[in-house]
Amino acid sequence: MLSRFFAIGFILSLSLFVVACDDDSSSNNTNNVNNVNNVNNTNNLNNTTAEVCDDDIDNDNDGDVDCDDLDCADDPACVVETREAFELTISLHDAGTQMMNLRTKEAGGDLPSCDFGFLDDEAAGPRILLCPNTVAYNAGNAEDFLDVTVAPDDVTYESDAGTDYVIDNTWLDGGSCATGWTCNGNIYILLLQDGSYAKIEVTYGMGGTVTVMAFRDIDGADDLTCEPIPE
Repeated sequence: MLSRFFAIGFILSLSLFVVACDDDSSSNNTNNVNNVNNVNNTNNLNNTTAEVCDDDIDNDNDGDVDCDDLDCADDPACVVETREAFELTISLHDAGTQMMNLRTKEAGGDLPSCDFGFLDDEAAGPRILLCPNTVAYNAGNAEDFLDVTVAPDDVTYESDAGTDYVIDNTWLDGGSCATGWTCNGNIYILLLQDGSYAKIEVTYGMGGTVTVMAFRDIDGADDLTCEPIPE
């Protein structure tokens, strides 16, 4: 009888051992699968290719190529500057705000570089002076600002020489600083120091404040086609 109990106990122990081994094996297999998945996920992350924004290839395989890919939204190759005219306003009573830079769309007295500026002259009207390395041509007022779409290449662009200014006060038809200067709509084409072209028109002058409408070819060429100033 005693030997029978030992036999039954031995069988039960062996069964528990087998079950325990089966449980460990299943757990190990699950862990192995998880480890493989983790490795694969890590490899997938490491192998992700960033989108190159100017090679006509879908580098990251998301279905969008170059600038159509949201990853390229801020890339210089995909940022399009609008071709809109802009305004610059200065106060002739403040000696620190008489220069204008059409390349950076700035007006100020301490600019590191400029394209043109104003010399206050209440008697004859504010004079426009060209900055060094800028040349200009007076295109007159036969065409409206927006209708001047290309910088002419068959004219002479001149620089200021001493007190002989290319533009001077040819932009006005009369008036005074107190009552307001009368603008005649002259368009001036400027060839800037970086080789790009721009056009300007003085649109307002009163009480020492002068406003200039301007556009510079954003591509650095002679295309002066632009959109109106946003309202």
